Amino acid sequence: MKQFTVKKSYEEVEIEGEVYKIDLNDNKLKSYMLEGHKLKEEADKILDMSEDATAEEIEKGLDEVKELTKQATDSVLGKGAFDNIYPKTGPSINNMADVLFQVIDYLNEKQKEDLDKQKAKYTKKKKR
Repeated sequence: MKQFTVKKSYEEVEIEGEVYKIDLNDNKLKSYMLEGHKLKEEADKILDMSEDATAEEIEKGLDEVKELTKQATDSVLGKGAFDNIYPKTGPSINNMADVLFQVIDYLNEKQKEDLDKQKAKYTKKKKR
């Protein structure tokens, strides 16, 4: 009887000595990409604020970006990940976002590599 194995649908990454298990099911991957996109859009809004913006508007925008970064980090790396990693970044939202985007970029690359391997496996040229 032929036996088949099922690939794992998670990836583990290490950040500052802590291992995080990232769920890679289809819905989660889609969610991660959308959260990363939303976070980037919000950060761009802050950077593009007019010079006439009040201190309150700037502070509100920065707080929103911090909260979005927290939500995205906890979504990707697991509940409490932001609270664990953020103090190690300085604490700096810029550095925290950089860590999160590095993880998301890694997941994108990993998924692309896996798809390329699968494609190569099924499109091998047959010897004649």
